[in-house]
Amino acid sequence: MMNQCKPDLVSPRGIVLGYCEKEEKLQLASLRVDGDVVLGCEVAEFWNLHEMMGYLVEKPRPLGIGAHATLALSTGREGWRAADYWIVEAPFHRQSEYDEFPFYWGPFQGTDHSLSAIAMLCALRTRWPGLPATETNSRECYFHVNRSTIWHPLEERIEIVGDWLGITLPAVMRDGALDAVMSAHAMWMGLRGKWPIDLHKLNRPGSQAFVGSCQDGVSREDHYHQPAMSFESLIFPAGPVSFYWPPDDRADAGKLCADKPEILIPPQNEGVCHGN
Repeated sequence: MMNQCKPDLVSPRGIVLGYCEKEEKLQLASLRVDGDVVLGCEVAEFWNLHEMMGYLVEKPRPLGIGAHATLALSTGREGWRAADYWIVEAPFHRQSEYDEFPFYWGPFQGTDHSLSAIAMLCALRTRWPGLPATETNSRECYFHVNRSTIWHPLEERIEIVGDWLGITLPAVMRDGALDAVMSAHAMWMGLRGKWPIDLHKLNRPGSQAFVGSCQDGVSREDHYHQPAMSFESLIFPAGPVSFYWPPDDRADAGKLCADKPEILIPPQNEGVCHGN
C-alpha cells in the first residue's frame, strides 16, 4: 500500500478549466465547483487561441487549468520524461502504438498541439499571473480511475465521466471535449488533494524512481530506483506545471506528494481585462 500523501486540503469555489486540442479545434471545458461538489459543466470549442482568449476576456479568474498536452519538456536524449515511464508501466496501462514512439510522450506529442498548449498557458498567465496548471493524460487517467483497460465507446465514456463529477454531461460531445472535461477534473482533484501525486517530481535530482530517458544499453526496466541524472531535467516554457495523478499503489508513489497549490481567489469586484 502506498505511503499516503497528506497535503493541506482546500475547498475551491469557482471555475476550473480543462483544455484539449483535437479534431482541428481547441476544446475548453469549464467546471463550476463549490468545494467537493461540481455544480455544472460548460464546453466550448474554438478555431484558434485568439477566439478562445476573446471568450475568456470577461470571465473571472479560474482556480486552475488542466491541459491534455505536453507542457514540460525533457532535456533527455529521447524526449521521454520520467512521468511518461511511470504511465506506461502503470497497472492499467493498455499498450498502444504510442508505446513505440517516444516522441509522442515527450515534447513532440503532436508538436503543433504542444506548442499551441504552451502558447495557451502563456496567454492565460499573462492575463492571470500564477494560474495553477497541470498536465493530463486523459486516456491513461481514465484507465487508472476505472481500474480497467477497457476504452468504452464515447457515449459510455461521457456517462462514466459524468458519474465521476456527479452531474449529467451532454449526451452529444466531441471526443476532444470529453478530454477537456477530464483534464478539468484532474485539476479539480489536484487542487483538493484528492490526486496527491505529482509525476513531474520524478525528474527532480535524487528521485529514486524512474529517470527521464534511456542511456545506451540500458532498458526502461533498468531505470527503476535509480537517481535522476543531472541532465534529465525538465524545462517549463510556460512556467511551472504539475502532473497530478490519482492514488497509486506503487511503492515510490509516496515520494511524489504534490505541493499545496497556491489558489488566488479574485475579489468579487475584480475588473475585466480588455487588453488586446
